Parts: sequence; C-alpha cells; structure tokens
Amino acid sequence: MTCNVFGCCSGARNAVSPPPRPSGQRGAVLLLASSDVLHAIRSPHVKIVLIDVRSADQYAKGHIESAESCPCDHVFDKDLILDSKAVSRIRGKMTPGALSTAFAAQKPTDEVGSCVVVYDSMGDTAEAVGPAAMLAELLVELKIVPEVGRLAGGFMAFREQIGRAHV
Repeated sequence: MTCNVFGCCSGARNAVSPPPRPSGQRGAVLLLASSDVLHAIRSPHVKIVLIDVRSADQYAKGHIESAESCPCDHVFDKDLILDSKAVSRIRGKMTPGALSTAFAAQKPTDEVGSCVVVYDSMGDTAEAVGPAAMLAELLVELKIVPEVGRLAGGFMAFREQIGRAHV
C-alpha cells in the first residue's frame, strides 16, 4: 500500500544552497517527530529522501510512498549496505544544512535542498538501538551525507500520524 499525501508538493522552486559545513566537522543525526516529517514531505521547499531499513517483506506490505528500501535485517553488513541502491542514490547528492533548516523552528520559505530521513519499524527502545539509528550513524561517520534524520517511532508512528487509510 502507498500513501497519497505526497502529491501536495508542487510549484516553482528557487534553488538556495546553504553553506557547506567546514571540512572535518562531523555531521549530525537528528531525531525527528513523525508530524514534522509529514509536514516536510508536504513542503515545496525541501526534498526528503526516505530510506526504509525494514525487511523486504515489511516494505512490500506497506511503506511511505517514494521511500527507498535498504533492508538492514538481523545482521548489519556494512559493505552490503554501502553498496545498496538506496545509498548509491544519495551519495554526494544531499544539501549540507538542508535537514537542519527544514526542521528548524522557523519553517523555510525558500528552497533548502535535499536531505535524508531513515526509518525502521518502531525506532529505538530502552533495550536496543534500532537499525535506522545504526544506518544514520554510519552514513554520517563515512561522510556519505552531511546530516541525516531518524524518524522517531519509526514507520508505526508515521502510519498513526497520517491514519491507516493513507499508508
């Protein structure tokens, strides 16, 4: 199943590139509320690239529309993940500062660029860090993206946010 809430982003876009972060500075991993991610997806000022790290079966049963599947099942194989189609598509294509700008208290009124948000089933728990958190840290550590967002509560929280009929 897919969601129809993503057709709302249209209209002219003015390219604005935030300044790149200084060389050697570590990127950021931001934990994002599902409501904020939904608003950003609907915004004409930001392009959100979603990466779903749930299993291929879970992805096939339902996912956020336009999300790339990058299964990080039980074993987190770093080389396999880095060679995945989803990671290849984002390598070098994200806009430094776009994520921070898109999710700042003051919502953007101009084009901020492209940013990545990863999600798993339920997010992190008190007992364990989920696969989305592990992938997010890896993407930043290896400087594949300047910053990455994690969907708090994962797919389940997002599905609740927009209602079962839309996902």
